[in-house]
Amino acid sequence: MKKLLTATAMSMALFQPITAMAATATEASVKELLQVTQSEQMLDQVNAQMESIMSQSIQQVQKQQGKPLTDAQVEVVYKYSKKMADVMAKGMTWSDLEPAMVKIYQDNFTQEDINGLIAFYKTPLGKTTIEKMPVVMQQSMAVGQNAMLKILPELTEVMKGFVSELRAVEADTHQHEDVESGK
Repeated sequence: MKKLLTATAMSMALFQPITAMAATATEASVKELLQVTQSEQMLDQVNAQMESIMSQSIQQVQKQQGKPLTDAQVEVVYKYSKKMADVMAKGMTWSDLEPAMVKIYQDNFTQEDINGLIAFYKTPLGKTTIEKMPVVMQQSMAVGQNAMLKILPELTEVMKGFVSELRAVEADTHQHEDVESGK
């Protein structure tokens, strides 16, 4: 019995590190997953949609404030929306982002996970998920933007209070410093 317990304990001690050390996903497998999920194309779509997203945000802000922007304001907004979209497209290229994306996947998924994800995204349901995910994400962002617009007035008031109190504390601190220095 004692030998059986010893053997069981030893086998458990040996087995535990093996299971705890799941294989790190290879760079090649993560790149395959990113290719299968069309990650680069999704980034291109997001960059292409940035102007549209910004325009929608402007329209939502106009609705929230209850009055339209003037033609001159709209022109400026569109001009800078285009500039911002261009900057984002230049600064968010796949060649710049891919190494970081590979690392993120390697840090968070095992090789077994990556293999399972690749297999899933090659199925009809996986392909449908890939096709519909940009729309789902865009609609989700719109929901988030609408929620932010609803609380924007309250957040603005909180920020005004924050700035006001911070300035008061700063003025009080300067007053104490002046008294201490004899000014």
